Amino acid sequence: MTRLQNNSRKFYCVVKKNHSSSNVRDFFEGCGLKVIDNRDTGGRLWVIGEKAVIRPIINLAINEFHISGKYGSDKESNNKNGWCTKTDK
Repeated sequence: MTRLQNNSRKFYCVVKKNHSSSNVRDFFEGCGLKVIDNRDTGGRLWVIGEKAVIRPIINLAINEFHISGKYGSDKESNNKNGWCTKTDK
């Protein structure tokens, strides 16, 4: 959210993000991994799978796209184990 100020009035502008074209998502899907992408609604991109299985591909993506994230589970991933990131890439 961006705050714009004009005289004594405050204006707020909500910037909607569009992740319909995402190199990171395409990378993970191309590697055969299940992806849940909730970034358009303020959520995260989730790569679903057990840490030991998806770790090598996650590490490739971290190095290739210079992104960060964490392993875990959440209601966004339907409580399934995985890795998530908030990257806009």
